[in-house]
Amino acid sequence: MRTHRIPHVVSTLLPVFLALSGTAVHAADHDHQATIVSATADLNTQNFTLVGTDFPANVNVTIDGTPAVVTSATPTTITGTLPSGLVTAPGSYGVELLRASHRHNDQDADDALADFVLTIGAVGAQGPAGPAGPPGAAGPMGLPGLPGPAGPPGATGPTGLPGSVGPAGPAGPAGAAGPAGPAGPVGAAGPMGLPGPAGPMGPAGPMGLPGPAGPTGPAGPGYGGTQYLTLGASDFRAQDPSTQGSDQFVSPSGGFYITSAIGSAAFAPVHLPQGAILQSVYAAVYDIDAAADLKVSFFVEGLTPSGFGSFAPALTSSGSAGFSTPSQSTGATIDNANNKYYILVQPVDSGGNATNWPGDGSLTISTVRITYTLP
Repeated sequence: MRTHRIPHVVSTLLPVFLALSGTAVHAADHDHQATIVSATADLNTQNFTLVGTDFPANVNVTIDGTPAVVTSATPTTITGTLPSGLVTAPGSYGVELLRASHRHNDQDADDALADFVLTIGAVGAQGPAGPAGPPGAAGPMGLPGLPGPAGPPGATGPTGLPGSVGPAGPAGPAGAAGPAGPAGPVGAAGPMGLPGPAGPMGPAGPMGLPGPAGPTGPAGPGYGGTQYLTLGASDFRAQDPSTQGSDQFVSPSGGFYITSAIGSAAFAPVHLPQGAILQSVYAAVYDIDAAADLKVSFFVEGLTPSGFGSFAPALTSSGSAGFSTPSQSTGATIDNANNKYYILVQPVDSGGNATNWPGDGSLTISTVRITYTLP
């Protein structure tokens, strides 16, 4: 049965004040009494704490009839979580302890163990701070810190004054002179020899006159006058026989030609002395082909491939009468320091355009001659 309601003390748990009162209740079928002495709640965390006596281990808690979650229970303390959304503002709420067998739809009062009225008031002003306690004992000394970085070197101090030189000490006494040794005997002087008489001077010979100058010899060969560079059929080669499948051939009459009917050119290098001055170029060409002529070109090119030019006019055979010997004058100067020189031979049609070799020896190059002088 329920007993009369007994007022209790006010318990404070920041951030709210909780004014509490309650009554102890005896269970109808138990001899002991469960009493709630104080109840506290925190609106921020929504947690509550009940303090009292004789709390059973298995117990249910309701607040305003709504079950709360019990997180721990001892005979003197019960903690838990307020019903969700119930306690949100100051006010009075009924707290009730029930046996664990209590069901929400069972209104049997014998299940009640104790009840309490939880009143949440406004937050009061904070009380004054108490006096400061005595200082605690000094803690143990910490480990020494790491050494700091070395500071910059200080300025060099002034040079000290030189010390004074002390006076010279007295000179020591001179030592005694040692005794002189005995003089050795003087040897006898030998007789002085006299020089022999000078011989007589021979008579001077007559001075010879130079003979007459001989005649000037003839100039050596190769250093003056007109010079020639002559190339024969064996000096020429096909431009690229390995890739074009052509064969080169020297005919019984001494002319060079390509045996395949292709458009490959033939060439020969030109090696002339540095500074040579060209006078003319000449070619001996065999031509019995009615459809094509043979053209001989004289090309000059820089040390690296950069385009080419001509160092003499081209020579071209004409007609199909057999050997022809075209020639041209030129005035080029050879510069081997910056250029290379070569001759290129290829068949041309009547319009002067490159065409194929006949391949049958009807067009051959026999001779190329370059006439030059030296400076």
